Amino acid sequence: MPHFPTTTNGSSASSSEPRRCMLVTNPRTCSNLLVRILNLDKQPHTKHGGYHFLECFFVMYGLGAVHTPPSQWTEEQKNAVWEKYRSSIEALEKTATTEESDGTRIVFTKEHVETFTNPITLVNFALEIEDDQDAASSMTWDVGNHSASSPCSPLNQTIFPDSYLLSWSPVFLIRHPVRAFESIVCSMTDVLAADERFSNAPEEVKMALISAHLTLSWTRKLWQFYESKGVPSLIIDADDLVMKPQATTQALAEWVGFDKNALQYTWTEASDNERAAKEAAMRRMLSSLDASAGVTVDPSKLAKNVGSAEEQMPKWRKEFGDVMAEKMWRSIERTMPDYEYLMERRLRP
Repeated sequence: MPHFPTTTNGSSASSSEPRRCMLVTNPRTCSNLLVRILNLDKQPHTKHGGYHFLECFFVMYGLGAVHTPPSQWTEEQKNAVWEKYRSSIEALEKTATTEESDGTRIVFTKEHVETFTNPITLVNFALEIEDDQDAASSMTWDVGNHSASSPCSPLNQTIFPDSYLLSWSPVFLIRHPVRAFESIVCSMTDVLAADERFSNAPEEVKMALISAHLTLSWTRKLWQFYESKGVPSLIIDADDLVMKPQATTQALAEWVGFDKNALQYTWTEASDNERAAKEAAMRRMLSSLDASAGVTVDPSKLAKNVGSAEEQMPKWRKEFGDVMAEKMWRSIERTMPDYEYLMERRLRP
């Protein structure tokens, strides 16, 4: 595979412009492990960042927008939601903006797909309301010279204009829904309980906050969007990353243009002080990785050893309660076709 494809948006890209790569993930897909292996701080001629939109959903919660149907949002809520996404887009563009003199050849960011999905589409999904594409298209953002005035592809359910999406080369990271969704519910339950902003929230609000992450629909549609435009992309499965870390990440490094010699598969376990310095949510999300000294394989977390969602129900009912267990089961049944579709098209190390 070439390090730098000659086209990213249907026209020849200037060799002087850095390649923009976006790692598109869902929570609990081993994305932190992948980023640790890539060793981005040590990658030459690389500028990197991530999680530019993570706070948007929490701001929406503070506005009461997460648990309110978008059709009932007030003008104040709409304006505040729009402004938060606008400032987050600016933050992403600040990461992506480089000077020719600084020698940057690659810009790399990691983003959870639901965090840059159109917020109207996102909340409708979380509340199990039929999505209204006309309403979603009423909330748009220009990004630099990329105007939102042009109609978006039906496959583009993000906050970005089509032309802006096409300025990025995507890498998709997926994981079997039974494994990923169980981990999402477990970790987010802990995070919400520990965060004073959410600890006293009604259960239906917590359900909406968690439910927004229980899908691969947006990942599949975004992959199809790029495929329809003839833009190359990669799909990586978490089990391949864990079972064959060197083959998987060296293929990824070659595709992106990273220095394969900078990849790391061992590291120093985080100290107690380093863990304590992290914000509570990140400390929870990184707990396993920070306790490790390299890539390890836990057979109990692999997809090949998982049963069906139906088989997991007794355990989930006991651990999460009947309502959440039923929600997990329905979400997994609904998203398995998306996972299988993406798995068929993944990188095979």
